[in-house]
Amino acid sequence: MKFGRANPANFDYEGKEENATLRESGNGFKRIMSRSRITEEDLEHFRLEIIKEHKKKHSRVLLVSAILFLCFLVLVSIFSF
Repeated sequence: MKFGRANPANFDYEGKEENATLRESGNGFKRIMSRSRITEEDLEHFRLEIIKEHKKKHSRVLLVSAILFLCFLVLVSIFSF
């Protein structure tokens, strides 16, 4: 009988498909981390990816803020009459 492992954080990937993010990151991050040294080119790639993700987050925050502001304006206009 198999009762599993004592540490639930450890599990096998055998027979399971990797999700899309693992496949995508396998080409970049895992390949870079498997090498003994990180080059300037790799650091620049990381920096550009971080900047791209921050821009995405900022645009989402701006969009949500605009929607909330418009809802606030609608509520104020409804209750002002």
